[in-house]
Amino acid sequence: TEIYTLSLHDALPICEALFVQLGSFSQRNPAEALLDRARRAVANPMRVREVETASGRFHRVQVGPFRDEDEALRAQSLLENHGFGQSILLTDTH
Repeated sequence: TEIYTLSLHDALPICEALFVQLGSFSQRNPAEALLDRARRAVANPMRVREVETASGRFHRVQVGPFRDEDEALRAQSLLENHGFGQSILLTDTH
């Protein structure tokens, strides 16, 4: 009898999508504060995503995911109109 062990990572495909990133912080509290501010400004889905990098742990405030670049750019423009001018468009997992 053979026994196979699958992790959740093995069972689920990694999906990538476009996000508008509003900021990246070494501490979670400023990321949560920015997320709260963004939620009051627009109705798009958003999250704080914690990532480990060679430079340490970061908390990224991201709006999305978006189906395509046009949809992401429209959201980025709307966010800029609400005072979120330092955003970047990126591809990330979700």
